[in-house]
Amino acid sequence: MLKIILLTSNIIALMASILWMIFDFGYEPVISTLVLIAGLVGFIKTETPKEERAKTAQNQRGGNNSKNYQAGRDIKL
Repeated sequence: MLKIILLTSNIIALMASILWMIFDFGYEPVISTLVLIAGLVGFIKTETPKEERAKTAQNQRGGNNSKNYQAGRDIKL
């Protein structure tokens, strides 16, 4: 839900910045338009597909009479 709100607000701000650039051309509207475009591209590029997120699950198997430890980082026993 938060990602949808951020994406929508970025698109609305980008449209407003483009209108600002059209009606009052100067360096400030150009910079804001470029920054919002870069932010939108970065937001879209960093989205991870659900299939890729599912691959990162950790699995372990242990034999009889064994203790299994699973950690996301280094662990000392």
